[in-house]
Amino acid sequence: HDLEKELNISACKLKILDTIQQVQFLVNFWKNPDLEEELIANCANLLIKYSNEVVMKSKVIGLPLIVQHLAEIYKDELDENFEQKIKKLDITTIFRKIIYLSLNVFSTRHPLESGENLRNFSSPIQVHQFLAIVSFFDEQFATNLGLILNKTEWSLERIARCGIIKYDKNLNIQFNHETCAEFLIALLLFNFIQNINTFNEFHYDFFIQILIVKKFQITRMFLEGLIENEGASKIGCDFRECNKVEILFLCVCENLYKTFKLIVKELKEQNPDFLKKCLKVKGNRGDNLLGLAAVVHIKLDFFDFIWQTF
Repeated sequence: HDLEKELNISACKLKILDTIQQVQFLVNFWKNPDLEEELIANCANLLIKYSNEVVMKSKVIGLPLIVQHLAEIYKDELDENFEQKIKKLDITTIFRKIIYLSLNVFSTRHPLESGENLRNFSSPIQVHQFLAIVSFFDEQFATNLGLILNKTEWSLERIARCGIIKYDKNLNIQFNHETCAEFLIALLLFNFIQNINTFNEFHYDFFIQILIVKKFQITRMFLEGLIENEGASKIGCDFRECNKVEILFLCVCENLYKTFKLIVKELKEQNPDFLKKCLKVKGNRGDNLLGLAAVVHIKLDFFDFIWQTF
């Protein structure tokens, strides 16, 4: 509003694109004399169909910037086998591609100045992970996790050029879409839990909060996707003192099969007595884990795993 008054102009807001507009955007972006219009239209319809299915009720795909990123990501993939390429598309893959595309474009358009040494700079991913943690927690929490933002290296102006965050005249930072911050937090946590040698009490607290606090449901979904896509085989977390039964109940309720399996694997080794106790504990619905699995819509192999475990 201040800027509108100062410049005597009116600001306009970008509206969420509906699916028809999303398809038309892709068709226009991909227009190519070497490709048949029908092929381009089919690819556009398929990408929007699968993309919107995997993000469920979220309207994030309708954001013009996200549609543009999708167009950039798949512009060289258009052919008769396009559906096979995107059939197993998942939200984690979409946001990984979006984040990395944004940062790669930034690196290409804004190379280091003469005399600057790349080793002196934090990676763009680390910088944005710091800001993501601050947006959900605070700077001290980020510092405890070992994240530091060197403001001499990375001014807000430089960071904003990446296209993932924006800031106002009071230097308040906001992600262009909160889902990007949630993905970055999931990626950070995934890296932590895969490295048992560096996992400490702050990482454990971070891990537990992500797993049990309601507002981190999207982050948990991204974490599940990373565990599945990267083929993770362990969680480098000390569960010996764990008494958070709700973690296992939440994994069942939110269908976090891969996360559940890794946690159970660690509990079997570190705290088997607690794991046995979990079978007797009843959740808010009055069911134990097996009973809950029977009434919640989860994958069949998830139910089989719970049956065999308990």
